[in-house]
Amino acid sequence: NNDPGTLGMTSDTEVVSDVRHNYYEWKSSIATPLQSYDIALQIPIPFNFTGFQAGASVALTFDIKTEKTAATNNDIDITINRDGQSDHSHLTSQRSGSAATWTTVGFDETDAILAAVVAGETLNVVIRLYSMASKYARVGKINLKVKVQ
Repeated sequence: NNDPGTLGMTSDTEVVSDVRHNYYEWKSSIATPLQSYDIALQIPIPFNFTGFQAGASVALTFDIKTEKTAATNNDIDITINRDGQSDHSHLTSQRSGSAATWTTVGFDETDAILAAVVAGETLNVVIRLYSMASKYARVGKINLKVKVQ
């Protein structure tokens, strides 16, 4: 479902506590059910790549912001896979910890997909933003933390 009603997909920027957030926003005025919009991108892995930075949810991160904290009116799913491979990893039902607040979510270096990444290949990312009842879902900065030779 991707009916924006009278709203839709936009991009913009905002400054919160002196930090600039550039983002894509999906907002649907449809009352029910949730309407979705996919953002698909490819991230090339450097040829001198030796691994990802270690730590909880730091290898590949996404800044997100949802208007509400419940999945009722807004939600975000993120799927990754190595280009040409069928296996996927998912972060599902992601939302702001506090309403209308930027939150960072991400994958660990031990994630099955990231652990298999090799230098020179491409990582596919699909970010699915969900909205209904005019409540927004936003995605901002995407950060890939790699180690190189």
